[in-house]
Amino acid sequence: MKIVLLTVLQIFIGMAVFSQHSYEFTYQTSEDEELFEGIQDTEGNFVLCGRIGSYMYQYNPLIVKVSPDGEFITKRFFSSDTLGYFTLATQTPDGNYLFFGRYGLNDWDIYNYLWVVKTDRDLNTIFQKSYYIEDSLYHSCNLDQFCFDSDSNIVVAGIRFMKAASTEFSDLWMIKFNLDGDTLFTKTPQHIMYNQWAQELTLVPSSGEYMVIGGRFDSYTSRVELFRMDSLFNKTGFTNIPKNPPNKYISGPQASSDIWLNDTVFLLSTTANDTVGKRADDSSIGIFAVDTAGTIHNQLILGKPDTTDYAAHYNSMATVNDTTIYIGGYVSYLSFFPEQPSVIELNLIDTDLNLLGYQQFGGDAMYRLNGVIPSFDGGCLMYATRYDYQVNSYERDVHIIKMQREDMELITKVSNYEGVSVTGNAFPNPAWNLINILIYGKLQQPTRIVLFAVDGRKVLDKQIEESGNLITINICSLPEGLYIYSVRHNDQVTQTGMFLKRLN
Repeated sequence: MKIVLLTVLQIFIGMAVFSQHSYEFTYQTSEDEELFEGIQDTEGNFVLCGRIGSYMYQYNPLIVKVSPDGEFITKRFFSSDTLGYFTLATQTPDGNYLFFGRYGLNDWDIYNYLWVVKTDRDLNTIFQKSYYIEDSLYHSCNLDQFCFDSDSNIVVAGIRFMKAASTEFSDLWMIKFNLDGDTLFTKTPQHIMYNQWAQELTLVPSSGEYMVIGGRFDSYTSRVELFRMDSLFNKTGFTNIPKNPPNKYISGPQASSDIWLNDTVFLLSTTANDTVGKRADDSSIGIFAVDTAGTIHNQLILGKPDTTDYAAHYNSMATVNDTTIYIGGYVSYLSFFPEQPSVIELNLIDTDLNLLGYQQFGGDAMYRLNGVIPSFDGGCLMYATRYDYQVNSYERDVHIIKMQREDMELITKVSNYEGVSVTGNAFPNPAWNLINILIYGKLQQPTRIVLFAVDGRKVLDKQIEESGNLITINICSLPEGLYIYSVRHNDQVTQTGMFLKRLN
């Protein structure tokens, strides 16, 4: 019998359709656990899937279902003769759940069966289906992302691993399932002798085409490539997203996207590497407005000097609406199994790439954020792994964090100040709930207000549209500490200063 240790922090924020709550907990057993994908169902529950077992040896599928108030149940699909796990989850029109994954019979690294499982809302199995996929060219598979087509079929992008004498290469693999878990058809759109990966799958608006965001579909020229297909998975287009001059390089394995700004431009969240200057060895979280031709129209780079910041490993972007987009990431230290404590990061942005708020969590163990799910109440849920080498070597736990938008947004407003003279341009100082920044003269458009923590991490970067001479920022969500502000007009700093945030 596994011993489950649970730590839950619940903060009741208010009541809405699905009970607006924030909570945080760790699901911990004596085995290794990891989650890959999740959804919010029509009743407001979060349903997540992944694996549990011995690290890099023997895994079984794991499902975690979290209710709106933070209570949860788990289900392990144990089998004595199969090794495998689930990587995708969705809800069917009848309210039940469908999970997709893979398994093998005797080797933890050879998964040559597709696995489809349907459960009811209590996670009881309704049916299981499997498909043997090994042939003369391929011997293993993975399923990475999915979307629905116009006929409510499920289109999945994954990869198949090739049989090779010295090394394994992978090819993009497209599969179409119906809601009964039957495969309608599969296809490998293009075979080349390089590793391919599918990090994101999306429908191109007004085109009837699919686009996979991944890498090395045709060449090495970029770490992020766009591969387009028609409804039968025939290649219709390919392009690279180039390095963005002068110093940001877009990396591929963390690419995530779930919103189109128009029929050709979408937002892409990924890891961006500095290549020059004092930050040449740093990685940051980058959000880019990119079109289907690979042109970058706008960007927002997040992070601080002397850290390695990564976008969430499987799904870093969670869009609620145009003004509420969550970008998740984590700070890591390069090592096979890092032991140094790290933090999970959550950024709040809008479609104009304004940074509206920032929070971080953890610091007591090594955390890696796997994904972020938008919620109906305007918040989001993050699912991560937590590793504490002092407890168990090579054994990770599942860590869940549910956030509300009001937990992190830095609200700004502009007004005209005609009061008595004040000492300094930021007042009151120290500040508790609000900080006022008095502007020299009137605001010139375009003007941005940028706020940094004393360690250099950006927590606010927003264009000011209103007119006036006083910017007021609600800083209730900021932790205690010293902050530096900067007022910028046409990318030139026109005013700067600092203030101290204190708790009541």
